Amino acid sequence: MFQSRVLIAVLAGLFFLPTGCAEPEPLRTYSVPVEAGPIIRQMEAAIVLVDDKAWFFKVMGVPEVVAQHRADLLVFLQSLEFGDEEPLNYQLPAGWQVIPPDPQVSTNPHSSTPPGMRPFAEIALATNSEHAAAPPPLKLVITRLDFSVPEAQEERKASQASYTLQNVNRWRRQVALPPLEAGDSGLQGESFQTKTGQDGNLYSMVGQVEAAGRRPPALKEFDVDTDNIKTPSGWTQAPNDQFSKLAFTTGDNSSIRITVTPVSGSADRTQVVQSNFGRWLGQLGLSDFPEGAFSEPQEVDGHATFVVNVASTGPVPQPNGELSAGPVRIVGAIIFAEGSIWTIRMKGPALPVQEEVSNFNVFLNSTKFKPLPRR
Repeated sequence: MFQSRVLIAVLAGLFFLPTGCAEPEPLRTYSVPVEAGPIIRQMEAAIVLVDDKAWFFKVMGVPEVVAQHRADLLVFLQSLEFGDEEPLNYQLPAGWQVIPPDPQVSTNPHSSTPPGMRPFAEIALATNSEHAAAPPPLKLVITRLDFSVPEAQEERKASQASYTLQNVNRWRRQVALPPLEAGDSGLQGESFQTKTGQDGNLYSMVGQVEAAGRRPPALKEFDVDTDNIKTPSGWTQAPNDQFSKLAFTTGDNSSIRITVTPVSGSADRTQVVQSNFGRWLGQLGLSDFPEGAFSEPQEVDGHATFVVNVASTGPVPQPNGELSAGPVRIVGAIIFAEGSIWTIRMKGPALPVQEEVSNFNVFLNSTKFKPLPRR
């Protein structure tokens, strides 16, 4: 949770910155209810790695309804039994029912759904309403995929961590949330153990999805103009990670890393700010921003920009699993370039990063964007 006055200050800036037959039957019209505003959905998704298989369990729906089933979902996951003859057994909570598979899909070799992506099972969750107009019950979809397991134990752990990160970010994209990075607290989820002893994690995600048949108004999209980047003295261009468009290092032993990254997100700036800044907080082991962490809203190349400077209170876990030598600081900006959202982030040892703030500001304010052609 953000401190109330900090959040008010940030969100206030969000609204003030640029942005010969029988006679034919007459035509009939029907009124179809359409949800006003953003379409918000909650996803509960779990992953369990069992030998050379990855098992996925996913429910998505209206947050208020999904929340009613979360406790039962966790009990269900704890009842899972994996075996050789019977790949999966489980105990259904009261009111849950297995949905019979569609024989046309499961037996049709020309189905548009690849066999590996067809659900292993689907389960209808109990409904609390008998009203005729009530929405259909939520559905738990169970999927099983092959997973390549390295022989070496250390390689296996790294492979499992990378595989989990990829899938969590895949789920987050489905609800317009920004990607996580290795070491982020959000990757922990809620841990559970199955009846046969496998460890799993359950992830809760609330975000925005597109309404069927409706898209938001087209906005011009922008890319970073890499030909006109002003690189501060002492900064060295570095290899990108799987998300960044540009990366630099500086400081002793390249201990400070700066990244320029496009992020996914909804048209709701408040949600984007909360998601990204909250993710950075999690990387520092914090639950709240200290007083003065936010700078005043500003513009970069004419686009609304929000900047935060915050440090951990002590050592924090690093992507390699080890603790940092001391406190870690993140100086980061979110730039809303119409239909594109970008982050520029500097992260490293707290004091050296603070000493690089002036260079960060020079780099940030010199950043230019170029419009992408309409698709």
